[in-house]
Amino acid sequence: MILDFGVWKHPRPAKTKAIKSILIFCILYLIDIHLIYYVSGFWAYPILGQLAFPFRMLFIVFCTAVIFGAFLIGDVYNSYLLDSTGKQKKAKKQRRD
Repeated sequence: MILDFGVWKHPRPAKTKAIKSILIFCILYLIDIHLIYYVSGFWAYPILGQLAFPFRMLFIVFCTAVIFGAFLIGDVYNSYLLDSTGKQKKAKKQRRD
């Protein structure tokens, strides 16, 4: 991720659209995991079968929080890179004038 941000300066999507997309992905992924269990009787991740229902829900919430946390860290890092390159460009333009 760090290499991607450093090498390729891509525009950042709107934060609300990105969060909605991540939420939709997480919901569809959870549906898929539970569908696999429903059809086959086996969990895609064995730890889910070992946890009681309340702890399974806490585990899923924790994993989802990690995904959103990674997005927010990446967003802050990306905004820092874009802001610093923007400031550098402005400084170069001012020196030329």
